[in-house]
Amino acid sequence: MIRIVCTGDSHTWGQGADGVVASFDPPVCAGDLRPVPFRFPCYVNQLRALIEAQTPSFSKEWQDETLSKALACPLQHGLVIVSQPTASLDFEGELLRLVVKPIQKEAALTVRVDATEHRFSVFGANTENDYRLFHIFCPAGKHTLQLTVDSSLALQRMEAYGGEYCVLNGGVGSMPTFAYEAQWFDSHVAAAKPDMILAEAHTINDWLHGATPQSYGQTLQRLLERFLTLTDRVAVLSVIPIGGESRSPNSGEEYNDLAQVVSQVAQTLKVSFCDARAAVWQRSAGLSKAEYEAAWLDDVWHPNDQGHQFYARELFSLLQQQNWININGGNTDENR
Repeated sequence: MIRIVCTGDSHTWGQGADGVVASFDPPVCAGDLRPVPFRFPCYVNQLRALIEAQTPSFSKEWQDETLSKALACPLQHGLVIVSQPTASLDFEGELLRLVVKPIQKEAALTVRVDATEHRFSVFGANTENDYRLFHIFCPAGKHTLQLTVDSSLALQRMEAYGGEYCVLNGGVGSMPTFAYEAQWFDSHVAAAKPDMILAEAHTINDWLHGATPQSYGQTLQRLLERFLTLTDRVAVLSVIPIGGESRSPNSGEEYNDLAQVVSQVAQTLKVSFCDARAAVWQRSAGLSKAEYEAAWLDDVWHPNDQGHQFYARELFSLLQQQNWININGGNTDENR
């Protein structure tokens, strides 16, 4: 299975897609670490759907009541509480992603897949937005899973992926490039053992954090260079134009001066470049600022459904142009 990891900030996480923010309880916070469910039309979900519709690839998710029922564990405030061995859960695929929240100072989690045990130590940080992302790899086919824990912890979500390709959402909101590299490179990117990385450029958050074009270029290049240590198939996605004020409220830097750096860094590193920003500018020729914001944005910084759809289609086209995916007539397995 070829693993495609989408990295970035809140655009990649899914903010702006219809219904996403309102669906979370407790409410979404800056840098929320709870993944967006597959049903919402954020661009990573739409890209996954495009690929799964045209290749023998599949995914499944469990959350809230479906996860509670599958594992026979109680559900409290959207979290499945695991304090004793769970019921067995059957799944198909080659990769599991578990989102775990500590509720004790320390817990030892054992994930048994068939006869293989995967052990994780989970230390509590006592923060509301403290969710850990774990990846478990297994041979292709059908499997049985069971969780055990030496004390107790909460399971927020589980995802399974199988077939030819999987598309993983590694986005974390409110993250400039330097913070994403420092905090999430290991858990959200390297741990997935990516074959491809589609890297959204984080431009808005670097701009909001006071970066200059020079400093942004340096941190973006360093992040992409880290990605290139994992795979040579790295593509950069530019951010569609923002609305509202174009000067940073923190530094006074002009947003477009930072946005223009992305193509320069892609060229320097000789990585593929998906220039959604330029393409949307071209499609929006003749629109007033208000008309542009109504057409493409949910708020002044986040894409609406059309913006997310555009990201997904542009990335899908890039994958085909680069011959990174093989479209072979679609996924006809209706039992998955």
